[in-house]
Amino acid sequence: PSADASPTYTVDYALDRLGKLGKSQWRVIAFVHLSWIALGSFLSAWPALLTDYTRCTFPIGMWEASFIGTIQCIAYSVFCFLNGMFADKLGAKSVCTLCVAFSGYFMLLTSFSPSYWWLLMLYSLVGGWVGAVSSTSVTYSLEMLPKSHRQIPASLLQISHSVGGIVTYAVAMVMTHFQVSWRYASVFTSLLAVPPVLLALTLPDSPHHYISRGQVPEAQAVLETLTAESGMTVLPGRLVRSEKVKVQLKKKKNNHWKMLVSPPRMLILTTALLVLRAITTLLYFGYFYFTTAVALSLNNKSSKCPPYSSDDYLNMMWSVSAELISAPVLLLVLRYFTQKQMFLSTSLLSAIPLGILLIPRFNVNGSVALIFLSRLFHTSFNQGLVVYTPEAFPSACRNLGVGFVFAVGTLAATVAPFVGGMLVMENLFTGKLVFFMLAAVLMVLSFLLPDVSQKTLEDTLYTESN
Repeated sequence: PSADASPTYTVDYALDRLGKLGKSQWRVIAFVHLSWIALGSFLSAWPALLTDYTRCTFPIGMWEASFIGTIQCIAYSVFCFLNGMFADKLGAKSVCTLCVAFSGYFMLLTSFSPSYWWLLMLYSLVGGWVGAVSSTSVTYSLEMLPKSHRQIPASLLQISHSVGGIVTYAVAMVMTHFQVSWRYASVFTSLLAVPPVLLALTLPDSPHHYISRGQVPEAQAVLETLTAESGMTVLPGRLVRSEKVKVQLKKKKNNHWKMLVSPPRMLILTTALLVLRAITTLLYFGYFYFTTAVALSLNNKSSKCPPYSSDDYLNMMWSVSAELISAPVLLLVLRYFTQKQMFLSTSLLSAIPLGILLIPRFNVNGSVALIFLSRLFHTSFNQGLVVYTPEAFPSACRNLGVGFVFAVGTLAATVAPFVGGMLVMENLFTGKLVFFMLAAVLMVLSFLLPDVSQKTLEDTLYTESN
């Protein structure tokens, strides 16, 4: 703040001075985590199950069944891209709430699909709306919290994602035990979208969004509410845009997209994030197919209908539970290492179990245990990248940058059902080798990422270079 008779302050200064989180900020954290529970079910666990259950419901082959996951990822990418542009204009909270609501609605409609093509269309819409949630929810959370509280809530999102997968597998296991159609399970899991939508009705929009749009009174009102809830006194003076935000907005008016590739270090950063996001997402979604495909291949049950038993669901739940541990691992690593060291160490520890898995001597339980270890560290890497990406882009184009990286990067996940499922079914060793090589590439690419953990959301590589 300035020292003259009319003091001023910025959004980041007002947030960072808060001693503790207020009720609204805790509700924001709850909203984002509830959204990620729904995301974990709709986007990750269900496609892997539907790949096999639709094959037993409709007269289709394995290729057509695997295409459900592919079309979902294509829709995910398209919606992420469009969502980034809309969120910069409408606000991350409003867009995220709308996307959660529509994802639950179309998830409910999938249970009434009369044919494979109807299911394919409806599930592509589920993937699209949920994809938009993944990028805007993280951005909204980071913009509502002070710098000292940003890392932990965002890093713990993977636990919520894992809960969504575990809930899905538990429902599917009960469904199998009582010989109930997968359609009823789809109805039940669609209800996961209701709690975050109801909670969103009580939340304010981000002050960062308001200030970037020039809506200073609205931003100041939100900050005053957050300050009062945290027990602090309201700052004297008036809220202003920081000089860095003014520079960003001026350049944004000249060329909205140029901010992602200029100066040269932003071009390197954006390119590195795109490639890392592509490989990370391919592996992350691939693990859901990989676990089930390895188990079915080793048990010679790939053509059975229904394909899974209670033991198979327990193996899936055991594998996805690695995500529960990944968040504490990520926080522990970040406590003692820099962001770059975190990316290097987690990618290395993810590749090692996949290398051991290449030895053809492991039964189902041994293979699932190795996949569990690899998935644990890869999920830590993935969540670290999810948190890192919004921090790297300037405020004026943060949603656009995050949406662009998530959209283009996630296109690689369109082949996850084939790499993680079909390829493993056709040739188990080749499928495992591909996973190992992709995990090893992540470690090499991690050298291109700078550390941005100590920067404010108004201070980025872009403004640092201008």
